[in-house]
Amino acid sequence: MNRYVAALAALLVCLAALSFTSIYDSKLELSSYNFRQQTFPAKLSDRILIGGLDEKSAEYFGPLPWSREVFALLVSDLAERGASGVFLDLIFDLEKSEDVQLGQALGAMFSIVAGAIEDGKHALQVPTVSPEIARRTAVGVINKDEDKDEVVRFAWLAMTVNHDSWPERPLLSPALLAFLYEKGVSPESLSYTANGLPLASVRPNTREFPHHHCPGRIEGEGFSIPVSVSVNQNLGLIVFSLPIRYGLPQTYLDSGPNVVSFVDIPDTELAGKYLFIGENTRTAIDVVKTPTGFMKGVEAHAAAFSALLEGSYLQQITNAELLYPGLALVLLLLLDKVHRGRAMIARCIGLAGVVLVLNLALFYFGYWIPLALPVLQIFLTGALLMLFRTEIAKQTFASLTTKEAAQEMLVSDTGDALEATTVNATIIVSDIRGYTTLSETRTPAQMVELLNQYHTETVAIYERFGGRALTYQGDAQLIVFGYPNKIKNPAKASVQAAAGLQEAVLNLRKLWNVSDDTFSVGAACCTGSVAIGRLGAKGEQIQYTVIGDPVRRAHKIQSLSGELDSPVLMDPETAAQIGTQLNLESLGVIEVPGLSQPLELFRPTSA
Repeated sequence: MNRYVAALAALLVCLAALSFTSIYDSKLELSSYNFRQQTFPAKLSDRILIGGLDEKSAEYFGPLPWSREVFALLVSDLAERGASGVFLDLIFDLEKSEDVQLGQALGAMFSIVAGAIEDGKHALQVPTVSPEIARRTAVGVINKDEDKDEVVRFAWLAMTVNHDSWPERPLLSPALLAFLYEKGVSPESLSYTANGLPLASVRPNTREFPHHHCPGRIEGEGFSIPVSVSVNQNLGLIVFSLPIRYGLPQTYLDSGPNVVSFVDIPDTELAGKYLFIGENTRTAIDVVKTPTGFMKGVEAHAAAFSALLEGSYLQQITNAELLYPGLALVLLLLLDKVHRGRAMIARCIGLAGVVLVLNLALFYFGYWIPLALPVLQIFLTGALLMLFRTEIAKQTFASLTTKEAAQEMLVSDTGDALEATTVNATIIVSDIRGYTTLSETRTPAQMVELLNQYHTETVAIYERFGGRALTYQGDAQLIVFGYPNKIKNPAKASVQAAAGLQEAVLNLRKLWNVSDDTFSVGAACCTGSVAIGRLGAKGEQIQYTVIGDPVRRAHKIQSLSGELDSPVLMDPETAAQIGTQLNLESLGVIEVPGLSQPLELFRPTSA
């Protein structure tokens, strides 16, 4: 097949891939992302301990909310026992008398309390925390962002709003605050970029910022975190988030090695650990749906911190669209010389397997590259190429044999579908009389041109009456009526087609400006049982043809058409099937050279 067709198929799928990327991102790609997450789940760092405010705790302290004095006593105990830090996934927005005690306890060690961004009248509202607590501890933003399928795949690290009520520097998440403390880096020393631009130039221009989602970075002394930056132009909101590898859920209906009930924390080894304390009951409160399953919000924050601590976050590849034309080129090279459907499918499956293995390997090492769309592109390109090649092959085969035989050859690898079939049919054998005289004044190339014109005109007549041209032997033709086309009366149709043949001969004679002696055609119609199928060595070049006594009789009878001055002749079986449907004339019983018995021959007087 012409390689340009393969290139066109690959290009079309490539363009389709680029055109519908957003659809695949929201459906197939996210599903494949979940598959990769579940294949290589992260392990929560051993330095993280989740203290669950669970049913066991409620039996001891009573139902939530508890007195802030309880948390103050716990935090003081954590500091004395060498814990590295604590995050309380609790909202302390209302001022209470216990705030002084809790604030003092939180201020004695590295600690974070939860802050939630809410909708304000004119802009998003900065998280509200009791002043006595806020001045002694860090406040981490706990908001999360769900994809269209309600799954959280990104961890919010920092956010800011282009509004006077917001501080110029971004507010940070508990995970990033804990990471900075671990690294000994001040939050004020961080730098932020979005699409290569510093935050200082992006924040005042959020409403004009051309990119809703773009790559960015959060950088500090000794580290650089690749992030995805989303810009909400209506709210003036800029969010720096990180695609992370989640672990298998340990909270919400399950427990794991990093989870301990709140009441059991005093009996647990805490030295060097970061404690994430939050709600973990069998209720739907603060449940997060992640690629690896449902978990409580406190565990989602712990997973984000673990990803930063262990480096198990994911780097998104920029300019991923270059992958699609690259795949199109590979497919072109793989499929250009392949014609059999099974071989094409096998190569597509093989390439898809290679892409899957490479993608999983890269994912394991922290790289997020599109998977669903490249794999889909492979099979769509393969399918499109198979369609193109099948249609081209069908047209090519159909020009060499019948359309039905071409179809059978395309669906059969061995040609077994073309084994001989015995049917009752009517055969026409036609031959040009005066062919020698016609060719004496023309070159071989001119004769090929004349014969092609003759075959084109006459085959159209045969097909109009339901016949199929099977073979050509120079100026001779072999036509079958009744198979594979099922027609009501093949004998009648064959005689009508043979009569139409004479009209075509008359027109061609005028067109070529030749006489009757130079160009005339005789045809014989014979009916009976014939075998139609392939002829030739198995696995080698074959011919699709018809064999049987009617074929032999037709060849012999046709040779008498000039002698009997009858361009159309038929045997008794054909005449019997026609009956009175056409006006036929008997020529009597005639000795036919090559046949052992004489035959009564007929010719039509009107067709």
